[in-house]
Amino acid sequence: MSATFSSLFPNVAELLNDGCVLEIHGGGRGLKVASICDGRDVAYMFRSSGKGADEILRHLELLAGRYVSEAIITDEVNGEEYCIG
Repeated sequence: MSATFSSLFPNVAELLNDGCVLEIHGGGRGLKVASICDGRDVAYMFRSSGKGADEILRHLELLAGRYVSEAIITDEVNGEEYCIG
């Protein structure tokens, strides 16, 4: 992972370095969802339709920060949030 990416998105980089997987994918009728998961659990996910790469990465960084520092899982797609710590 590049030093630039790690400095711009330190929380996302930490999760990816720990083996988590970043997914940005489309579904039926144009639904796009961005998420990071550790192979078992989703750390967070949100609707990314209509957003550019920079906006998606900034939003991922915000949610990754909550996950890393507060152990909060955010599921904006289904309107849920809970703490795993």
